[in-house]
Amino acid sequence: MVQITGKYQHVADENFVEYLKAYGTGDDLSKAEVFAKSKPVIEIKENDGEWIMDVNNEGKSSVTKFKLNEPFDEVFPHGLTLKSVVKKEGDNFIFESETEGGTKTIRAYQFSDDGITVRMSGDKTPIVGIRKYKRI
Repeated sequence: MVQITGKYQHVADENFVEYLKAYGTGDDLSKAEVFAKSKPVIEIKENDGEWIMDVNNEGKSSVTKFKLNEPFDEVFPHGLTLKSVVKKEGDNFIFESETEGGTKTIRAYQFSDDGITVRMSGDKTPIVGIRKYKRI
């Protein structure tokens, strides 16, 4: 079992801009590209069954708190709110989320000794966006 708690720095993306555009980050490619160029740091903690994900990204931060298998409101720094549930499968966290408009997404956080690979998919596009983080 890999250690999930820790601090992670963004290092690479695959198909992330295309994924963002498909999910309405705007038809404005530059907006998606600016977001994709960000280099967030994620810190993950666990306290008595409550998980805390603190994301710091170019001066903006957000804190997400959740318990496994319990619905919660996930609020992003740019104002988007998702209804989410997180399941743990082996060394993975699977975020199943839905927007107010009914769009469904899945973010699979795959943890390893070296870092995290986050695979983003959903019902609006066949594109899978990937963000990679190294453990720091």
